[in-house]
Amino acid sequence: MDKEKYISGIYNYCDRWCEKCAFTARCRVYASEQSVQTDLPDDPDSPEFWEHLKNNFQDTLEMLQGLMEQLEEKSAQLRGDDDDDDAKKDDDLFEDFDQNDDGEGSSQPFSMPERVKWPDHYGDEVHDFFQKNEDFFGQQEEKFDSQIRMGLPVDVESLGFLHEALQTIRWFQHLIGAKIHRSLSQIHFDKNFAIEQQSDGNGSAKIAMIGLQKSADAWKFVEGFFPEKQLEIQQILRVLTETKQQLEKNYPDWDKFHRPGFDDEPDTVVRLDYNPN
Repeated sequence: MDKEKYISGIYNYCDRWCEKCAFTARCRVYASEQSVQTDLPDDPDSPEFWEHLKNNFQDTLEMLQGLMEQLEEKSAQLRGDDDDDDAKKDDDLFEDFDQNDDGEGSSQPFSMPERVKWPDHYGDEVHDFFQKNEDFFGQQEEKFDSQIRMGLPVDVESLGFLHEALQTIRWFQHLIGAKIHRSLSQIHFDKNFAIEQQSDGNGSAKIAMIGLQKSADAWKFVEGFFPEKQLEIQQILRVLTETKQQLEKNYPDWDKFHRPGFDDEPDTVVRLDYNPN
């Protein structure tokens, strides 16, 4: 592989949506995955087939070994900690989330008894919305199919935007929570934690923030397309806003994190505009 064309570390802080990415030709991980898919012999009886698999497994094992060493190091640190100190750290981490500005318990629906689960609240809301509206979306699909069969005019462009919006919502549904958990883990486990600009916590928070904004844009388009779902979607947008506010309390400088490639050539990253007008 040509080392010059690859951007070092670009894959560490991306949203994993390769088919939407403008930098796949400059991503070593993407190139490696494509190489595995194209170079792997099809014949299981071929010695090359098993040799290729063995090499891939070896790479995976080495990666897992590195992760295990990191986990063992963290476990050793935790075993030396006092339980009271851990409880205090938990309280400090989620104190802002549980309290209003006046110090009273929050009456907002976003306040949850099990505080550690708040990063997953948005994903759960999305799951509930689509589960509740399964019949509604089925009826809409039948309606559009019927219009096409009858030769009635259909706004193909708007339907394309709707497809992109729903696809975006689904893609980031759980990715947002995963990135928030990763960012908060740095605060929770690192005794000497300090929010440095290029910390992993800041990088993970930035990915989560990008996902939150893209998801909000997508929901606003869906709301305009299906105004009868406005109240439900407004609730989801409130959860998105509150999730963003909570994450910003922990990582106020998330936007200062520099992502290789993406922040070097921002004009290359095309953001879909869900407003076809």
